[in-house]
Amino acid sequence: MPQEEILVGTPTVPVDLDTQFGKIQNNFEELYGGEYGFDTIPISWCADGTTPPDALDVDSRPPIKLRKFDPAVQQDVMFRWFVPNDIDATMLLQYQVLYVITSASGPVNNGVVFELAGASMGDGDITNPIVGSYIALAQSGITAAQWTQKITNWSASVTVPNLAAGEASLFRLRRAVGDASDDYTQAIGVEAIRIRYIKKTVRP
Repeated sequence: MPQEEILVGTPTVPVDLDTQFGKIQNNFEELYGGEYGFDTIPISWCADGTTPPDALDVDSRPPIKLRKFDPAVQQDVMFRWFVPNDIDATMLLQYQVLYVITSASGPVNNGVVFELAGASMGDGDITNPIVGSYIALAQSGITAAQWTQKITNWSASVTVPNLAAGEASLFRLRRAVGDASDDYTQAIGVEAIRIRYIKKTVRP
């Protein structure tokens, strides 16, 4: 008498990995938007703010160009950012600061805090707008020697009033010396500000 063949387990179904990856990517973009876009603003592009930091230093550590921000006096700079045409203005906008330890008395388990705020300007808008809320960006537990490169993490999302693709914008960056977490008592040399945004997702 013939015996029945018993199959154990589930038959393997071929998987198109490219298709599956595409579905995962589409799901991610539906939840969080498209891929990231980046812009870097060198400190040499920045203009003096209300109380500016030291003049641009091009000699102390070439080819790095720095402006030193005081540990006790709140100093700030301004810069223009031309909002990319591919930005999804409803999504995340973050910043990051690149700076250098310029003092021979380097930090020992200290912190530095920056703050950034901005406003967008379309055709016909005034060019010295009131910026939105400042978003703090802290780096803590820093122990470093003189001339050490420092790079913060990415900030929380910055809300820019009336942000729109293709417009101009004004941002103000300052060291938050009144914040208790900024307890490093020496100047620091800011080199650049990076901006990270989310691009529009375009589907057929």
